[in-house]
Amino acid sequence: IKTVMSEMGKAMMGTGEASGEGRAVAAAEAAIANPLIDDVSLKGAKGLIINITGGKDITLYEVDEAANRIKQEIDEEANIIYGTTCDDRLDGLVRVSIVATGIDSNVSINAKPLESFAAININNDIYKSDQINHENNETSIFENEVNYQDTNAELENKNDQQGQFSENNSDNDQVENLNENIESIKEEIVSNHSDMEISDFQEEQDKEPIEVGNTNFISSDDQENELSETHLTSEKIEVNSEEKSEISDKKNVIYSGDSSEYFRIWIVNIFLSIITLGIYSAWAKVINTKYIYQNINIDGHRLDYIADPLSILIGRLIAIVFLVAFYLVSIFLPGWAYGLMIVVLFFMSPLIINRSLSFQYRMTTYRNVRFNFKGTYFESLWYIFILPFLSVFTFGGTYPLALKYADEYRIKNTKFGNVSVNSSLNFGPYYAAFGITIGIFFGALISFGLLMFLFGMLLGGAGASFMAIQIFSNISVLIFYILIIAITTSIWGVAIRNHTFNNSIIPNVARFNSTMKYGAYIKLVTVNIFALIFSIGLATPWIVTRNARYLSNTLEVHTEEGVDKVIDDIVDDESAIMDEVAGAFDIEI
Repeated sequence: IKTVMSEMGKAMMGTGEASGEGRAVAAAEAAIANPLIDDVSLKGAKGLIINITGGKDITLYEVDEAANRIKQEIDEEANIIYGTTCDDRLDGLVRVSIVATGIDSNVSINAKPLESFAAININNDIYKSDQINHENNETSIFENEVNYQDTNAELENKNDQQGQFSENNSDNDQVENLNENIESIKEEIVSNHSDMEISDFQEEQDKEPIEVGNTNFISSDDQENELSETHLTSEKIEVNSEEKSEISDKKNVIYSGDSSEYFRIWIVNIFLSIITLGIYSAWAKVINTKYIYQNINIDGHRLDYIADPLSILIGRLIAIVFLVAFYLVSIFLPGWAYGLMIVVLFFMSPLIINRSLSFQYRMTTYRNVRFNFKGTYFESLWYIFILPFLSVFTFGGTYPLALKYADEYRIKNTKFGNVSVNSSLNFGPYYAAFGITIGIFFGALISFGLLMFLFGMLLGGAGASFMAIQIFSNISVLIFYILIIAITTSIWGVAIRNHTFNNSIIPNVARFNSTMKYGAYIKLVTVNIFALIFSIGLATPWIVTRNARYLSNTLEVHTEEGVDKVIDDIVDDESAIMDEVAGAFDIEI
């Protein structure tokens, strides 16, 4: 909106709605023929916003049809921004709204009598079923436009009579008169149409005085004290509303999935995978992942997962053939052949990881733009395999350093459309998290050993049987390891996730702020582990929902104006097949 509304000149809008065959083109033509812009040629517009809204049945082809129909009326050099919205309440309908700005002021506008307009009736009952349908809302909007045009005509007549303004004092008098005129118009609109809301543009005028300058009425903080000598003519009177909001806007990521709904999807997919001997598992993966992604809302837009289940199935069949061959080699061929195959698999692993990451990212979209991973074979071999291996010779002293480089390599090779992610990670948080987790592990291990020794002495002295002591020991060890795993992994996860998100940006597109807390996440992970054990895995959908909701609620995304300029530049070629095959290994980093 900021990009398009920055164009100087007049701004007009139109809305159309249609259903049935050819509804997209019909709605677009209705928006073009809207009486609000009936007397102005769109070819003079310098900026255009197109919004296409429909139900779940709207197709990408229909969106393209509507957009192309409107583009036929616009100059090729115009700045055109369009987007789509899916609304379940508009099944069977397509609604097209356009806002044209920067229209050439030399184009004459001959206002028609209101009675000659054919009002467009848009059924808003789908949004407000508990309210009375206001059939004349559109007519009221048209009347408001006519009122503003009448006011402009009156101002033009005053200009002809008054001639040239004098210095600042006479300017201020004229400003006060203009403010009074606009205020009286607003009061009349409110009194006659109490069911209508004053637009954000009108509210902005309430807050700021309108100033006279350079043949324009401009509402702007930058020019508040810079009134200059000027001539008001009847050729052009324009209103330019400056954006007062920040370029970036803090938004919490929202997860709206429901655990019971996801459980029904998940359990059906498990059943179908079993009765089809695993063939349906590829479709199950896509359906489950798509449900989770489509319930993640970032700044009003949802993620999506666009993988092809058939490609995943083919990839998994190839992976199964490879694993069977590996097993047969280990049994029937000499040891050196088995060792050779291990070496080959080791050097193939970077390629598999790169392709798998590329597949996962490319199947994820946001605002119809795909992510991508552009890592190289030798970088993956060095950062993911060789550096961690070398930390063995330093007794783990360089292991946090290796993990830091691996994370930085993965993040910096991630792309959102044609924009690469930037990251500047530090060693400190990695060493701090590593030291804390190691200290907790060994401290808890020593403390637990002492407690078990004392309890064993007490139980033995109380005459407890060997079997009772053994059962108590086994249960205690199990609980101890669950708690240690929950605590150490949670501390590491919180520290590294906060650090990586808070030190990574998508330039001119988005910045991030992760606010995970140690105590809350330790509790979440601990409960999840016990729930998974005692439910024999049936609590998986509930666990996934809890994790997704917590991770979403603790992540803020500051979107910037460049998010609308990102281009999906990923070229689909033969290499995509290899990506899908590698994706079958489900390797996730």
